[in-house]
Amino acid sequence: AVVSTQSTGERSVIASCSDDNTVVIREWVEGDTFGGILVRMDLPGNVVGASTLTYIEFYHHGDTHVVCTTSGGYVLIWALGCHDNDLTTSVLFAERIHQGSVEGLALGDGCFVTCGADNCVQRHVLAK
Repeated sequence: AVVSTQSTGERSVIASCSDDNTVVIREWVEGDTFGGILVRMDLPGNVVGASTLTYIEFYHHGDTHVVCTTSGGYVLIWALGCHDNDLTTSVLFAERIHQGSVEGLALGDGCFVTCGADNCVQRHVLAK
């Protein structure tokens, strides 16, 4: 099941995260019409026991990024790029920052804030 979606106005794309631990970015044609999958991102190898991807956001900090959280306490950030008209991704951040599920995600000017089931709030500054 898809658990969260986010669209960006910069390009006509939509990102979704789902219970199968993948992030998918698709073309958004118009209305409720979607094109093919542009890229599918699996969890990085250091992410263990992630269970479910819970929240997803596009973030524009110089370049465009996809930020995703998990029920295992991880925050994942991919940079999006383009090479030969194909969408490319690279993992910028993949760390467990909560001992329980990430229950909220807020993106700000050069940072992100999460709250978790461990009753902690975490703030991280993003490098440009």
